[in-house]
Amino acid sequence: MGEANLGDSDGNNVKKFNVKYYRDVGVGSKILRADSPNIAPFDSKTQGDEWRYNLAVGDRIDVFDYLQQWTTATVIKKDQMDDPNKQLYQLVVGFRLYSSDGDLEDEMGKYFGKGKAFDLHLPVYSLRVQRANTLALDADNSPVVWRFRNPQSENDSAKPTTSSASGTNKLQDERDMAMLTEPDQHIYATERSSCKSTFFVELVNKFGDAGSFNHLLSTLSDPSTSLQDVYHLVCFFTKSHSVYHKQFVDAFYDPLRQAVETKLLSATSAQLRSIKLSRIEEIITQVWQNLLMRVHTYFELQVLKSKLSVRVGLLFMK
Repeated sequence: MGEANLGDSDGNNVKKFNVKYYRDVGVGSKILRADSPNIAPFDSKTQGDEWRYNLAVGDRIDVFDYLQQWTTATVIKKDQMDDPNKQLYQLVVGFRLYSSDGDLEDEMGKYFGKGKAFDLHLPVYSLRVQRANTLALDADNSPVVWRFRNPQSENDSAKPTTSSASGTNKLQDERDMAMLTEPDQHIYATERSSCKSTFFVELVNKFGDAGSFNHLLSTLSDPSTSLQDVYHLVCFFTKSHSVYHKQFVDAFYDPLRQAVETKLLSATSAQLRSIKLSRIEEIITQVWQNLLMRVHTYFELQVLKSKLSVRVGLLFMK
């Protein structure tokens, strides 16, 4: 970074830097003053992390896995990220332990655990990567090999089961819980691969800190709120569903679902006539598909959605 211009005696004209930083889900940047407490001389605040950059293929590590549990894993691959002039590496992590008596085998040898379909790609500096035998230990202090077993797929060809409606991923929910470092910490939104805007994420978190999500819920539950207003509020809330933090979704989805369901099923004939059927269908789709897919399996989701659609349809027929 070079010598910083700290400005005059009054702290004016201080040099600023555009600082690029890396996270699990992508790259961000911030403009910081040279005298900012958020930057420090190289290697002055990160001492003790050298082991991360010295990791090699075959090394064992502890990883926060898909099931939100600490599990013993193996470094399968180590690649340099982005600029080759920077010492930034990405790991391919396999949830398997190699042993001569393993019950499965790949190009690296026999192993216990899961196959390539379950591998994770994580940067070496990720909080989800920790020293081996520090967090993934059973009661008898033995390493924890990934507990997830699919009895229908002994050849490990299947992908992990998730709560996503599509069954492909969990919108990176598995990384969210690793971000919670304090018991009373509340995070409403976090960056995703589909949304890397730190500005937008900060706005959502400030919106939540101000109690605005609770106010939205109170408005939905207010008898004076029209179905048209419910439609706009639901669309507003669910548009950002992919960035919502897992902790927030788990706490908020059930009150939201109950509020919307109660509003729809208690609507009078006059209220139902005041809104297009397509908008009612959109409300159900937004809540029961875009949001609840973060919590329920695909089958559970379809059952809940179908039951409500039938009950609302019967109201229109009266």
